[in-house]
Amino acid sequence: MFDGLLPLSAVNLRTDFLAGITLAVLAIPEVMGYTKIIGTPMITGLYTLFLPVIAFACFGASRQLVVSADSATAAIVAAALTAQSLTANTPRYVELTMSIALVTAAMLLTARILRLAFMADFLSRTVLVGFLTGVGVQVALGELPDMLGLSGGAHGVLRQLAFTITHAPHAHLPTVAITVAVLAIILGGERLLPRAPGALIAVVGSIVASASFHWEQSTIALVGAVPGGLPKIGAPPVAYSDLLMILLLRRGDRAERRDITRVCSATR
Repeated sequence: MFDGLLPLSAVNLRTDFLAGITLAVLAIPEVMGYTKIIGTPMITGLYTLFLPVIAFACFGASRQLVVSADSATAAIVAAALTAQSLTANTPRYVELTMSIALVTAAMLLTARILRLAFMADFLSRTVLVGFLTGVGVQVALGELPDMLGLSGGAHGVLRQLAFTITHAPHAHLPTVAITVAVLAIILGGERLLPRAPGALIAVVGSIVASASFHWEQSTIALVGAVPGGLPKIGAPPVAYSDLLMILLLRRGDRAERRDITRVCSATR
């Protein structure tokens, strides 16, 4: 245990502290945004960052790996649950999402105990780069309507892109101004000051600007109030049949597989 943290030293403590602060500032809004993809309450995004990081600090062996939610996982889980005719943001939906997370955690812990990390060497780097690039393009296109202050949208990447292009004249100008400013800080910082934390400056600057200019009283869309406190610790009330569904032990017919494919496309 604690292989990723030990040995502790005064030399690394300062850099680790700064790295943790930077990660928190960038990752907190990121994981809260993933809840829109997966269809769970926004507060669950914070839990997927806080609790897994503590668990990985205890059982993990890497000092660089970040363990939390990501957009690809959120899309896959949402597609699988929607294929079971479940509605997002309902108690049943959240319970099954919790069950999937716990089953996945058990599988990863088992892999850690059995020292199965070598299996990652068999993954093609080309496939991984292509997959991550595709996810990045998908997420970027999915965020275009919000970056322009457009409400509504369509399912699917191409349809969403077409919606954005056709409704671009109706973009919300204050939101567009904020988007341009944030992108200028991030992209300009990488070019002019490569060592400056452009993304961190953009996040902190946005928070300060929102509080100073009272964006909550304007037409600029904000996240709003987020419930505080820790989650109730306990196993979700799921049946044995639910676990079989999560583990994919039963075969679906062709119609069900077509439904899952259609939902995956709609989620993207």
